[in-house]
Amino acid sequence: MPEFIYRVRHQGTGSVVEVSGDIDMSVHQQLTEALEPLVAAGDVVLDCSQVSFMDSMGLRVALSMVRQAEEVGTTFALVPSKAVSRVLELAGVTEIFDIRDTVPSAAE
Repeated sequence: MPEFIYRVRHQGTGSVVEVSGDIDMSVHQQLTEALEPLVAAGDVVLDCSQVSFMDSMGLRVALSMVRQAEEVGTTFALVPSKAVSRVLELAGVTEIFDIRDTVPSAAE
């Protein structure tokens, strides 16, 4: 199982959170705790382009960040890997997300 790693970069009025490895039940709380204050403070791009696996708990984190961003008036964009895109498609929630191909396009 690839190690879960995340890194936060502040960019303009928001943040880019680069994630790699697996997003699953074992790390969902850690990711939630990293994202919540960032989403509350400004726009967030979650770069999952290096994520190899995401389970339903990872999906739950992403969905809760979309809701939180809507509530506080910020944006939450997602740059998915093929594995993450597949989870979104299977769950039928692709249209809920602001999906971008790259971080620069998400930050525009």
